[in-house]
Amino acid sequence: MMSVLEYATDVNKTIEEILKLCKKLDINCNTEDDMLSEDDIIVLDNEISNDNEEIWTNKAMIFNNITQLKINGFLDSIMKFLMMMTLKILTI
Repeated sequence: MMSVLEYATDVNKTIEEILKLCKKLDINCNTEDDMLSEDDIIVLDNEISNDNEEIWTNKAMIFNNITQLKINGFLDSIMKFLMMMTLKILTI
């Protein structure tokens, strides 16, 4: 067992974040001094792990979208350049 304060420190979260998670998960804790059971800690650990996975998945999707936009922009620039060069060659 450990207090909400100890747990928050252990997982590098604020007390407010942990209390909010407790409320979401129906864990009866309202202050930093309330004690978390081993089962409560397991449930919280799983929730935090799932949240972290979701965050990394979202970051990866954003990175992939930005990369694709850059590639598309680069390809558009090449196409414009080739079209201008083709027009210059045709006008010679």
